[in-house]
Amino acid sequence: MYSTPAIIGMASQQQIPQTQANMTITPVQGGSNTQTRNGDGGSLMGNAPPIFYDDRVRAQEFLDTITIWKAVNYKKEVIKDPYTRMALILTYMKGDNVNSWAK
Repeated sequence: MYSTPAIIGMASQQQIPQTQANMTITPVQGGSNTQTRNGDGGSLMGNAPPIFYDDRVRAQEFLDTITIWKAVNYKKEVIKDPYTRMALILTYMKGDNVNSWAK
């Protein structure tokens, strides 16, 4: 129990029950923002790149976003390995033109 400090003119001290907040942190599921965790494993950091739908006008923007995303996650195993990195990036590319050569 926690007792409040004495206040001048107060006849008796009040007893205030002590409470404790129980908090758990759970990762965010879905969405374009990825929950941050430190270390080589775990979730990727930063904003995931937007889905690229075979629009040549936006191709450079997509590549720039991928470059920054790779730089932020350079310690992650999925980014270190070229095969898994490309497989991951292909999951962010959709459309008829992409599907024909991405298989």
